[in-house]
Amino acid sequence: EQKHVERSKTEFEIQTLKEELQLMHQAKEFLDEEHETIIAAETEANEYLLSSLNESIVNIREDF
Repeated sequence: EQKHVERSKTEFEIQTLKEELQLMHQAKEFLDEEHETIIAAETEANEYLLSSLNESIVNIREDF
């Protein structure tokens, strides 16, 4: 009887850990996607800033 109880507890703990692992995996996938989105937004912002800077440089050169 005691062995059966211990086995049930162990099986429950294993199942709980498997579920937690799956949730962690899903969270990692979500965070990876968010990271890619942030990188893309940063890249776009940097390209815009470089373009604006280049335009300003051209305008300054034309003034001289």
